[in-house]
Amino acid sequence: PCTTQFDFVGLSHLDESSVAPIGSRKRKQKRDVLPEGSRLKLPLWAVEKWGELNFIRTRLPKLHCRRSREQLVSDPASADLRARGERYVQAGILVCDWTEHCMQKIAEREAAPRSSGSIRSSTLSRADNAEMQREIAELRNTLREVYTGARLRQSLDWSLSSVGQDVSHFTRRLTVLEKKLFEVGLDA
Repeated sequence: PCTTQFDFVGLSHLDESSVAPIGSRKRKQKRDVLPEGSRLKLPLWAVEKWGELNFIRTRLPKLHCRRSREQLVSDPASADLRARGERYVQAGILVCDWTEHCMQKIAEREAAPRSSGSIRSSTLSRADNAEMQREIAELRNTLREVYTGARLRQSLDWSLSSVGQDVSHFTRRLTVLEKKLFEVGLDA
């Protein structure tokens, strides 16, 4: 999820709540502007450059927010990560890396001398920046705990002790990466 930092002309179609049905009067009267503060859900690859340029402000996705992390840490072995996404861990790492990269680019831009045609300055306060860095660090720790803790031990235990048995009930909850490790253990 992201929030626009200023009005975008010609991009109102990105905000589903502002788009009127085709052919309606409201559509003809509406300016084609995506207003500042509009909340959008866009794929990570689509907002990477906008984040670097500080055109948008991002937050962690719901799958990686604090409440979700607390649920995972409470009982990681029984969590169904596949229901959260086949590549849950990789996506979390990518979100952390990307967010840190954007924050670094914005900080570099803020530290650079200003010219008359410079890009809009950051609206993130130091407190917001510190909070985002804390969230990223917590997400990294949660992903590490979930991936390398009880889930990994259980997966390796099942893969090494279930030769010739039906393990589909167990593997159906594994992410792509966990399934690859499981298969390597099974082949060992």
